[in-house]
Amino acid sequence: MTSLLSEAAAQSSGLNLKGFVIVAIVFALVYPVQKRLRHWVSQRRRERWREEEQRRDPRDGR
Repeated sequence: MTSLLSEAAAQSSGLNLKGFVIVAIVFALVYPVQKRLRHWVSQRRRERWREEEQRRDPRDGR
């Protein structure tokens, strides 16, 4: 019984390390894409707001 518990604990720690490595790799791949996407979306939003402001008040040269 004790050997089964220690064996299960050993397998569990291996899976945790493997899971951590997988999460780190996924994060390293997804984060730059997510950052670029957020930048692109916010840039488009600012452009859209600027266009809406100009349509609302064409005399304003901002």
